Amino acid sequence: MRERQILNLVCAGRNNAANARTLNLSRNHDAAIHRKIGVRKGSGAVVWGRGNGFSMQVSGAK
Repeated sequence: MRERQILNLVCAGRNNAANARTLNLSRNHDAAIHRKIGVRKGSGAVVWGRGNGFSMQVSGAK
């Protein structure tokens, strides 16, 4: 669930620091998600997320 929230924010164009503040997380969560989905950078996560049905709008955040 939390990983989906992070990917939604990334796909909406939010950066790692803003995601960490919004969801009260460490910035390491983004790196863990990148490893899980097999990408090296945030731009790769955006491409992967949009290709797998993640929204381009911020939703599901606190």
